[in-house]
Amino acid sequence: MANYFLTYKAVEDLSEIWDYSFETWSEYQADNHDLGKNYKEISSEIYGYKSGEHIVFYRKLSEKTIEIVRFLHSKMDLKSRILE
Repeated sequence: MANYFLTYKAVEDLSEIWDYSFETWSEYQADNHDLGKNYKEISSEIYGYKSGEHIVFYRKLSEKTIEIVRFLHSKMDLKSRILE
Protein backbone atom coordinates (compact mmCIF):
# COMPACT_ATOMS: atom_id res chain seq x y z
CA MET A 1 0.00 0.00 0.00
CA ALA A 2 1.29 3.47 -0.85
CA ASN A 3 2.02 6.03 1.81
CA TYR A 4 -0.11 9.13 1.88
CA PHE A 5 0.10 12.48 3.56
CA LEU A 6 -2.61 15.01 4.26
CA THR A 7 -1.84 18.69 4.22
CA TYR A 8 -2.86 20.79 7.19
CA LYS A 9 -5.69 22.26 5.10
CA ALA A 10 -6.95 18.79 4.11
CA VAL A 11 -7.07 17.75 7.77
CA GLU A 12 -8.82 21.02 8.58
CA ASP A 13 -11.40 20.29 5.83
CA LEU A 14 -12.08 16.84 7.24
CA SER A 15 -12.38 18.22 10.77
CA GLU A 16 -14.90 20.79 9.57
CA ILE A 17 -16.93 18.09 7.79
CA TRP A 18 -16.94 15.94 10.95
CA ASP A 19 -17.88 18.94 13.14
CA TYR A 20 -20.71 19.88 10.79
CA SER A 21 -22.03 16.30 10.80
CA PHE A 22 -21.79 16.11 14.59
CA GLU A 23 -23.55 19.44 15.13
CA THR A 24 -26.24 18.80 12.51
CA TRP A 25 -27.01 15.14 13.19
CA SER A 26 -25.04 13.25 15.84
CA GLU A 27 -21.69 11.81 16.85
CA TYR A 28 -22.91 8.40 15.68
CA GLN A 29 -23.48 9.64 12.15
CA ALA A 30 -20.21 11.58 12.13
CA ASP A 31 -18.30 8.42 13.08
CA ASN A 32 -20.29 5.80 11.15
CA HIS A 33 -19.15 5.27 7.56
CA ASP A 34 -21.93 2.73 6.87
CA LEU A 35 -24.42 5.55 6.54
CA GLY A 36 -23.09 6.40 3.09
CA LYS A 37 -25.07 5.88 -0.10
CA ASN A 38 -23.94 3.36 -2.70
CA TYR A 39 -23.25 5.10 -6.03
CA LYS A 40 -24.05 2.08 -8.25
CA GLU A 41 -24.29 4.30 -11.33
CA ILE A 42 -20.55 4.95 -10.92
CA SER A 43 -19.45 1.58 -9.47
CA SER A 44 -21.00 -0.98 -7.15
CA GLU A 45 -17.93 -0.54 -4.91
CA ILE A 46 -18.24 3.24 -4.51
CA TYR A 47 -20.06 4.81 -1.57
CA GLY A 48 -20.50 8.46 -0.79
CA TYR A 49 -21.31 10.49 2.28
CA LYS A 50 -22.69 13.96 1.65
CA SER A 51 -21.82 16.83 3.94
CA GLY A 52 -23.24 20.14 2.88
CA GLU A 53 -22.52 20.49 -0.84
CA HIS A 54 -19.58 18.06 -0.83
CA ILE A 55 -19.43 14.29 -1.07
CA VAL A 56 -16.74 12.09 0.44
CA PHE A 57 -16.42 9.07 -1.85
CA TYR A 58 -15.01 5.87 -0.43
CA ARG A 59 -14.60 2.14 -0.98
CA LYS A 60 -14.97 -0.50 1.75
CA LEU A 61 -11.76 -2.53 1.89
CA SER A 62 -12.81 -4.61 4.90
CA GLU A 63 -15.30 -4.47 7.77
CA LYS A 64 -13.19 -1.87 9.57
CA THR A 65 -11.22 -0.24 6.76
CA ILE A 66 -12.28 2.20 4.08
CA GLU A 67 -10.32 3.89 1.32
CA ILE A 68 -11.16 7.53 0.67
CA VAL A 69 -11.40 7.90 -3.11
CA ARG A 70 -12.29 11.57 -3.65
CA PHE A 71 -13.74 14.70 -2.03
CA LEU A 72 -15.98 16.35 -4.66
CA HIS A 73 -18.56 19.12 -4.87
CA SER A 74 -22.01 17.69 -5.60
CA LYS A 75 -22.42 19.83 -8.75
CA MET A 76 -19.35 18.32 -10.46
CA ASP A 77 -19.58 15.55 -13.05
CA LEU A 78 -19.09 12.92 -10.36
CA LYS A 79 -18.75 9.84 -12.56
CA SER A 80 -16.05 11.28 -14.80
CA ARG A 81 -14.15 12.81 -11.88
CA ILE A 82 -14.12 9.58 -9.88
CA LEU A 83 -13.10 7.48 -12.88
CA GLU A 84 -10.17 9.82 -13.77
